[in-house]
Amino acid sequence: MTIRINWRAIFLCVFTLSFVVLVSGEVAQAKTYQVTPNSKPLIKTKNSNQHTKHYYLLKGYLERIEKEGGGKLILKKGTYKISNNLYIPSNTTLELKDGTKVQKYNQTGKANFKASKSLFLLVPSQTVKKDKQVNGYAGSKNITIKGYGSATIDLGKIEKAQGIVSAHTNNVRITGIQFRNNHKGTFIHIIGSTKQNIENNHFLYATKQTTTPAIRLESAMKHAAVLNYAWIKHDQVTNQYVTISNNQFDSQYMAVRTSTYNKKAHQTGIIIESNQLKRMNNTSLYLVGWANPIIDHNQFDDTMGKANATIELRAVQTPVIRKNMFIRSNQMVAFRTLSESLQLGLSATKNTFTLDNKRDLLTNKARQVKQNIIILPSGSYNQTGNKAEIMDEAEFQKDVYHVNHDTKPLNRTYELRPSYTSMTKDYYVLRSIFEQLEKQNGGTVYIEKGTYMLTNTLFIPSNVTVELEDGVILKKALETDATTMPLSNSIFQLVPPSKANKKASVREYDGSQNIKIYSQGRATIDLQHKYFSFGVIMAHTNNVVFKNIDFRNMNSGHFIELDASQDVLIDACTFEDSTPSENMVKEAINIDTPDRATKGFNSEWSSFDRTPVNRVTIQDSTFKNIDRAIGTHKYSGEGIIKGVHYESKPHKGIVIQNNIFMDIRNDAIRAMNWDGPIISQNYFKNIAVGQSGKRGILSSGSYAPRYEHNTFENVGRAMQFLPWRNNVNAEEYEIIYDRLDEEAIRALETNIGKDLDEYFIRISDQYLVYTNPKKVTIIKQ
Repeated sequence: MTIRINWRAIFLCVFTLSFVVLVSGEVAQAKTYQVTPNSKPLIKTKNSNQHTKHYYLLKGYLERIEKEGGGKLILKKGTYKISNNLYIPSNTTLELKDGTKVQKYNQTGKANFKASKSLFLLVPSQTVKKDKQVNGYAGSKNITIKGYGSATIDLGKIEKAQGIVSAHTNNVRITGIQFRNNHKGTFIHIIGSTKQNIENNHFLYATKQTTTPAIRLESAMKHAAVLNYAWIKHDQVTNQYVTISNNQFDSQYMAVRTSTYNKKAHQTGIIIESNQLKRMNNTSLYLVGWANPIIDHNQFDDTMGKANATIELRAVQTPVIRKNMFIRSNQMVAFRTLSESLQLGLSATKNTFTLDNKRDLLTNKARQVKQNIIILPSGSYNQTGNKAEIMDEAEFQKDVYHVNHDTKPLNRTYELRPSYTSMTKDYYVLRSIFEQLEKQNGGTVYIEKGTYMLTNTLFIPSNVTVELEDGVILKKALETDATTMPLSNSIFQLVPPSKANKKASVREYDGSQNIKIYSQGRATIDLQHKYFSFGVIMAHTNNVVFKNIDFRNMNSGHFIELDASQDVLIDACTFEDSTPSENMVKEAINIDTPDRATKGFNSEWSSFDRTPVNRVTIQDSTFKNIDRAIGTHKYSGEGIIKGVHYESKPHKGIVIQNNIFMDIRNDAIRAMNWDGPIISQNYFKNIAVGQSGKRGILSSGSYAPRYEHNTFENVGRAMQFLPWRNNVNAEEYEIIYDRLDEEAIRALETNIGKDLDEYFIRISDQYLVYTNPKKVTIIKQ
């Protein structure tokens, strides 16, 4: 079993605790100072002149803040030319207002007073003056360097200049700064420090001769890549908990680099996320000796043609590289060992990689890359192959996604799941496409001819067309061949994938909308008589079409569970063959409301707000050899439940026309709490044969119905109207009664009967009283 450590959570926890200690201590009473480029320095020395005045201006205030144990220094708009090192002590905030520029300056006006190579060193000035060394994370702490608007730190293209050096520090934040004009130096150099947060900065303009990164992360060890200031102790301490996020890197030699390899310890807890990196002159990220880094949601742009990879890793343990975009890259990610000439021992310099790391790697995307195959280091994932194929963005954002038995999932991580088998492949392919369609707000899935086994539920978002080529068969699988994933009971649920596992995520008609599932020829959805299975579950949908689909082989459940939906068309479909249920009341199409009281709907993504069906048309379809064709089990009526009064929620605008109902075991249609329904020009034959009390249409609570021009052959009773009350569940709702106006009665008279037990329609107006019904005669053929 692989244990995954959430380094982000650990870092945030540690960072939060340190912040609480900070604000509750003495810094809460710290002073704030503001300066402009024309402010008078607190310090005057023999070296004070026009070249050094800004240096002494800031030096004086920083030393005052150091003596006071912390504070804030605000630099107001203007340019500050800094010739020498400025030391920043603990508990200090340096704030650069919009329009402020701090520029590295290499003139002092004094021959015996040389300019330094650095701007800001995060160390107390007294430590440097007393020739002390700092070790561990015992240097300056709780420092913020923050900019607004166009606030800039400019290295002035001075060779090997350093912007900010953070060594042995604890809790440093650098945010909102534009860093410019690096020339063989580094904007931010972090050495043996902890809890460093670099965010929302912009790194611009490095000269073509630059060979160093914008940000360097190194252990505190003696090495050519590590700055050799006297106050830095080379005690091998590594960086830990460094977050580099939401920055822009443009035209740099590299963005982030480590050059040193520390045999004793790896740099840990490094997170590089949500950055934009473009026009790098070399590798964007160069990782050496890191453990469990997270490289997440970055965009790498325009590294095509460069000799090295966009991300290069050497001696890195279990890196998480996920959900990044690589654009115009020569080689996206390269895993390499350190050179044997370093004499570090080859085994210690290898990258380590796990199956989970491979899963993460496959979440990345590419566009216009030279190669999309990444060769992985050796690892426990080798059973799945030592290569990772990153999906090109061209595979996404399509108007039409074609599916056949050779199609692979868009989400390549699915292939690495234990539940991905030959039996579940079709499910995962379609699942990945529907998830992508939700992200791109719609499109078409074209499924080519063949038989597809679907083990688990496919959730369909809005604006999706599923076109099934003539001859396609979608089968409800009877096994998954995967012990980690049990079968589901449905094939399709019309709800966005992102909401499918969220309770009460849709209501009224605000769920999936504009969906069409159809074939130009004929296609089949086959439930294979799986017990309590569903072809389609839909609720809170709007504008849905099913056309030319043959639904087959139901065993309890329903072919279509149709609840809380508006503007639905079921056209030229067939619903055939079901296993007889206990009470013979399992409808091919069940029309219900999501209502906790009735328990007629069970998908938890519904808000169970009692939304009724509105405008559903079922036409030119055939229903054969099933318990019941169309009907409602329970109604959401008027009543008081748990002290709350509810109004009736009848289904409105149901139209059932030009259909064939044949060999139905019970009443063919069960209308219940339907307002203004139309059942017209249908043909009913062999309905509940041998049961003289059963009906072609049984109605309770039909309001102003138009049931006309239907033909009934070999049926006990053509139609019957009777009051009804829910039983078992939702009995608190009041009894519902049919309300037939004169036009409804005249419509009944147009129906035709053949081989009936009686040639009239029964209408009862008292609950549980069936004697002496009103009778409406129909036409005998």
